[in-house]
Formats: sequence, C-alpha cells, structure tokens
Amino acid sequence: MRLKSVKSKYVNTSKIALYCLHLVVRWFELIKNNKDMMTNLQSSAFVARTTQLLSSVANLRLLLVMLLTLTVSANVWGAEVTFNISNYASANNWTNGTAYSSANINTHLTATKGGTGDNGKYYTSNSSWRFYEANDGSITISTNSGTLQSITFTYSKGNNGVLKYNNNGINSGTACSVSGTSATFTVSHSSGTKNGNVQITSITITYTPAASCTTPPTVSSASNSNITSTTATVSCPNGITSLGSAGCSITSYGFVYGTSSNPTISNTKEQVGTTYTTTGTAFSKELTGLTANTTYYVRPYATNGNGTAYGTQTSFKTLELPKYTVTLVPGSGSVTDTELTETSAGAGVELPTPTLTGCDEWTFAGWKTTSAVTTETTTEPTLIPAGAYSPTSDITLYAVYKRTETTSGGGGGGSSTPITTDDIFENGGTYTAASGNVKAYITWTEANVISIKQEQGSSNTAVNSSYVKDPRWYASHKITITPSVNVSAITITTQGSSYTTALTGATYTNATATANSNTVTITPDNGNEDIEISMGAQARLYTLTVTYTSGSGSTTYYHSTPECSTEKTVSVLPKIMKFWQSIFGLSSG
Repeated sequence: MRLKSVKSKYVNTSKIALYCLHLVVRWFELIKNNKDMMTNLQSSAFVARTTQLLSSVANLRLLLVMLLTLTVSANVWGAEVTFNISNYASANNWTNGTAYSSANINTHLTATKGGTGDNGKYYTSNSSWRFYEANDGSITISTNSGTLQSITFTYSKGNNGVLKYNNNGINSGTACSVSGTSATFTVSHSSGTKNGNVQITSITITYTPAASCTTPPTVSSASNSNITSTTATVSCPNGITSLGSAGCSITSYGFVYGTSSNPTISNTKEQVGTTYTTTGTAFSKELTGLTANTTYYVRPYATNGNGTAYGTQTSFKTLELPKYTVTLVPGSGSVTDTELTETSAGAGVELPTPTLTGCDEWTFAGWKTTSAVTTETTTEPTLIPAGAYSPTSDITLYAVYKRTETTSGGGGGGSSTPITTDDIFENGGTYTAASGNVKAYITWTEANVISIKQEQGSSNTAVNSSYVKDPRWYASHKITITPSVNVSAITITTQGSSYTTALTGATYTNATATANSNTVTITPDNGNEDIEISMGAQARLYTLTVTYTSGSGSTTYYHSTPECSTEKTVSVLPKIMKFWQSIFGLSSG
C-alpha cells in the first residue's frame, strides 16, 4: 500500500563502532606478529610509522571521540516522514469535496484540521487537502512519541493564501523549525483580502522518536471494601510503582477480576485511566453487576509499550441477597397471614385476596403501597393486584375495596335521546409512568361520560407515552372501559383491516364487538357495567366515540375500611334452661 514515503536518517553507529574497533585490533595484531620481521627488514619507514602509531595516544583518543560522536548523533538526527496526500486519500477512500478532520500519518504522527466550513476538504483536481482563512482554517501536526524538529509543507496558493507559524509566513517547500509534541499552522494571505486558502499536496516531518520501552511496569497489591451482594470497591493504595524503562508510558491501568484465581485482561477488565505519570498514586474502582454470595479474585494491572503487569491478588465474597418481608394490612377484610416472607432471595411472594364478611356491596380492588384509603373516595388509587409479587425491600401493603353505585337521572329518568360524544382520542390521554411495581398506563376520559384505561397486563410490551392520541393496544394489553352513563355503543375506527381483525378478535367481558370495514362497534351487555378487553394482537386506532343516554350511569367508590354489617348469633339455650329450671326447681348450678 503506497500510503506514505518514509526515509530514515538513522545510522547504525553500533556496527560502525565495532568495525572501527576491529580495524584497530587487527592493526595492533599485525604490528605484534610482525615485530621480528620489522626488525630483520630494518625498514626505517615502517618502523617509524608503527612507532608513531603505538606512541600516539592522541590518535587513539581521537578515534574513540569520533565513535562517541557518531553514537550521539544518531539520537539527534531523528527520522523523516513524507506524507503524500494523494496516496493517503487513495488508500483511505477519500472522496472529492468531502471534509476530513484528521489523517494518521504513521503510528506516531497525526495531522488534524481546525476551523469550520470547507476546511479539511479533499479535492481530486490537484489531489490536495484544503484549508481556508475565511473559516479560521488551520492544520496541526502532533506526535505521541518523541519531539518534532521541522515541518515542510508543499502547497498551492488560492487568493494569495499562505501558511503561518507563530505569525511568520511559511512558503511552500520551506522547512519550518518546530519543537515539542505539536505545531499548529494557520491560514492567512500574503496580499489582498482576507480570503486566502492553501491546497496542501504533501507534508515532510522530521522528528526525534522517543526511546523505546523495554520493560513492563510494576504494580502494587489490591485491596477491597464496601462489599454488598452486587457491588464492591477495589483499590490499589500504592498505585503503579514503576512506569517501566526510559521511553515507557502507561496506556491503560485499572483492575481485572473473575471467579477464578489470577485473572488477566482477557477476563473482565475495569479500566480506570489511560495515562499515569506519578508513581505511587492510588486508584480505585467500583465493581457493579456482581453475583451474590460469590467469591471474586481481583488484581490491579498496568500496560505500557512493553506489555501488561499485574499487582498482588486479593479476593472477596459478595453478600447473600436479602429475603424481603411483605406486611399486609387487610382493613375491613381478613387474610390468613399478615406477614409474607420470601422463601429465598428474589423468589417473591403470593399476595392474597382478603375475605370480606358482611360487605356484600364491597369487593377487593387491590393492594396500595403508600397508605390506607381512610375516607371513601371516587378517585381510583394506584393498586397492585393479588397474585405474584416481587418486593425490592421490606414493604407494607394496604388493602383497598370498591363498590359501584348505579345512578339515575331525575325528572322522569333523564333524556331518552341518545347522545354521541366527539372523538375521545382527539384530545389525547394521560400517561402515567411506572412507579415501583406498578406498570405505566394511559387513561382517556370524557367527563361524566366514560373513562378508558390501557394497562400492560401480561404483555412484555410496555405502554408507550407516544400513543396518547393515536393509541396502539398491543397483544395482552388490558383495556378497561368504565361508564358514568348508560352507554349503548362504543365506535372505534382503526388504521387498517388487520387492526380491525385484531380488535374484533379480542376477548370481551360484558360486551360484544362487530366490524364494518375499518369500523368496530362495541355493544355493552349492560350500559352501566365496566367493559374489559384483553387484546390478542396489536390494534392501531384512529377515533373512539361513545353513544349514550344521559341521566343514568354509575360511580365507583374506594375505601380500605368500609363498614360491613355483621350477623349477630343469638343463643336461645339459656332461656330454655331457665324455663325448665323454673318448672322443676332445678338449681342453675
């Protein structure tokens, strides 16, 4: 992949040094091995040059200085990278006229755009990455390892545009000396209006890479606290004790944990941070979603460029889940047991239906979580039905009972002329969010006529606040229609034939349903009784109107302690005994 052209300026000075030293050794060996020969040959020139070399300590020192200079220079020369826009755009599928916020030049270098509007757009006409003065255009070159030395931009000008660094103009092809880990170049103009732009085709960067990381970090031991059934706080009080060798930096640190000893980052990892500079700095993390009554093993970890290291392991055991108790206050009714405790944590309890004696007109309505209904009211409280119930804490529930009173209009029983309401859905319903164990529901009300309540029932599909004007009654939702007058018909239009079928195919209590096209007519068995609809499939509805006769209806009352008549048992035996005692003179003793 022709992404970038990279030219290294590094010189392998180690090899050069070894080679030079090898030459020096071989030179001295040659002299030693040929000493006798030199003597015999009586070569004055050779002996003189050899004697000069052996006696010239300065020459040897000079050689060593040169080798040292080469070694040091390798660290300051740095690396040079040429970033070609055309090659990068092709490799990364850049498209004409599209703005790109950044480009990864290599693993150490990044170019990032600044400004708004058209800044950072790529154009195929000259394979350029463009930046504009009018939109505060800029380009930042940054490195995540080492330091920058110089940057050279190759670019074309638009409207006399020019790049500036520290308010100094930088011409195309001219190297600009920089330092640090980032340098930002802004777009300006050399003449004319403030509308310059630059069209960059390549960037050459010289930088000094940081020293390589050769050793992993070291991490101290873990500790734990605040243990519950599902959470725990783990800490590393002494933190990371070593970042590693020179050139190492921490890229991730935190904790690893699991139900087996010596967990690693391949198990569950909770990262605390990505940078860590001061050794010995403590860090901690709260672990959540744990399983109750379970032993966990925890190790702090730290990762640098060389690898990942772990601290000393610790372990803890989560607490058992509590078993909650439900206290029942049955009011005027009675229950077998007023305290229900879960057989095991999370098992739930079975709420009973209280038994009423002598309260023929009152029936059980449900359990209330906050307080008893001490005064008879027509306002329906939020209730929990009898049956399975899962408490989330110890709780007291109060029984609530209801009675329905049928009313008739005066003056001859009211009007006999049917009256039809406007569309009840038109004004929208009232959405009541879920609270505790009570699921969300929607109510639609036509004052003094009818009330309609949509509940989730056994369905997994919750009642949605989005559908207060265009209702969606989902499968297993329960619809309760409570009339305040004598209802003769309820007419509903649906949003399609399939929804009509779903509505007519629902299960009705105290009513029947028939369809004509997309219109469904619900006919009550008794115009004053509640109608319940159990949906078998989804129905989407447009309108709902009610036809009724004024002057009659019903009102429902709620109370926790309604007055119930109790039958008195009268024993006649004492009177009979006294009669016979008087006849026969028997003693009462």
